[in-house]
Amino acid sequence: MERGLNTYTARGDGGRVTVVCDPDRVYNPVKAYGNIVVDMPRHRDAARVVFLSSTGAQAAFELANGIAVQLEAEAESWQRLTEMMASGGQIGVVTAEDSFILDMEPLRQLRCS
Repeated sequence: MERGLNTYTARGDGGRVTVVCDPDRVYNPVKAYGNIVVDMPRHRDAARVVFLSSTGAQAAFELANGIAVQLEAEAESWQRLTEMMASGGQIGVVTAEDSFILDMEPLRQLRCS
């Protein structure tokens, strides 16, 4: 049996987002332990980040040291973010003091629930 974490990284305008997914439940057979790591170009200590899709979808997360944890996030926000990533296109990453845009190819084989 092979199990592991899936990691997806996107960069744009000096910022970077890494999404770590746990679809195989590596750390817990019941709950997924995914996370999002956000590296803003200038505002590195943001407490909240919002992802805005060109379709109008939004997903907001609280950050601690640039990391949002799936178990602490709203399930709807996590689902919306994974749908944005699967669909691709432009995604704005916004904090109160900084922003950048990701131009993503669709990740049709995304496994991140």
